Amino acid sequence: MKELAGKFLDSRNAVTGLFLVIAISLMFNTVKVIQRNYELQEKVDNLADEVALIAVQNQNLKYNIEYYKTDAFLQSEAKRRLNLAEPGEKVILLPKDGDVAVADEKVADQQIDNTQPLYRENFDKWMTFLFGGDN
Repeated sequence: MKELAGKFLDSRNAVTGLFLVIAISLMFNTVKVIQRNYELQEKVDNLADEVALIAVQNQNLKYNIEYYKTDAFLQSEAKRRLNLAEPGEKVILLPKDGDVAVADEKVADQQIDNTQPLYRENFDKWMTFLFGGDN
């Protein structure tokens, strides 16, 4: 038994075992560092994309500010909000979408109240189709 233990515990096997432990440890640490670098690079890329987007939005806001300072914008807003017109122009006021919908609902309610039930109309139409004439 001592001979068997002596074979495995000699200096060459001990050095080889120690080398394997160190190599495995270095391999795991390298993998962790590579993974961490990948995650950090993803964050850097995402932040760079956000910075680019914010720069575009900022430039767009600058253009809007410059447009709002122009006389063309002031004239169009005066026409839109105050219903103003230049000489020779005509102003046409249209109802808002909500106003038309309310009027349509009132008409539809009146039409439904004045007619017979829908299933009865359908039955009468089938009878007319099948047997002809008015029933």
